[in-house]
Amino acid sequence: MVKININGVKFETYKEMEIFSNSEFGFNVTLIHQNKNLVINNVTEIHLFYVSILKYSEHAFESDIHATGITKNCNDVDEIIIKNSDSISKNFIEYDKVTEWYNMNSTHLMLFFNNNII
Repeated sequence: MVKININGVKFETYKEMEIFSNSEFGFNVTLIHQNKNLVINNVTEIHLFYVSILKYSEHAFESDIHATGITKNCNDVDEIIIKNSDSISKNFIEYDKVTEWYNMNSTHLMLFFNNNII
């Protein structure tokens, strides 16, 4: 079960769902796990609880604005806060927090740039 907060509307779910932004700047998404945050900027598509090719239940966050995306294992996300973005951010991910997030999780952090995993 994950806690979801979309522009102040809160609920909990464990079901697969897709959330699309119709905003010019997409969403800014904060992932919370064990009281640590990872901020993802200008997200245009969110896929919650989908089953990956590796048969893991994951969340995916994609940005048409930055032409990239990220996936996280569902067990590594306790809460997702989604807010409309009011501008285009320089970076898709706040990079200073990536190492901290990766080190606190036992699973992978996958970054996609132009459809290539880096």
